[in-house]
Amino acid sequence: QGGGLAEVLSRDETGRLQQKFLVGEGASQGPPELDYATMRTLLSTPLSDMAAPQGALLPPPGYTTVPTELADSDPMHAAPMRIDFVLASPLLAAASPARAV
Repeated sequence: QGGGLAEVLSRDETGRLQQKFLVGEGASQGPPELDYATMRTLLSTPLSDMAAPQGALLPPPGYTTVPTELADSDPMHAAPMRIDFVLASPLLAAASPARAV
């Protein structure tokens, strides 16, 4: 079954994935969307996402960190997604020889 990550997560019959990852569900709020509020807050500071190429705010589309064997067997990892992050101060980011982790 196809669809974006929000659509895949919204198909979870237990509702646990929607509670954990989605906002905006319900007729008055529109279709469910991924909740990026925490990352927006962190990235509004001088911290840099070390998986993003130099000068970019986010890593390339499709960048995931859920190990394949977990994505296939753990119901809370229902789709390929990014679950861990390395954020660095400007000084540490500048001293890093390679941005991608």
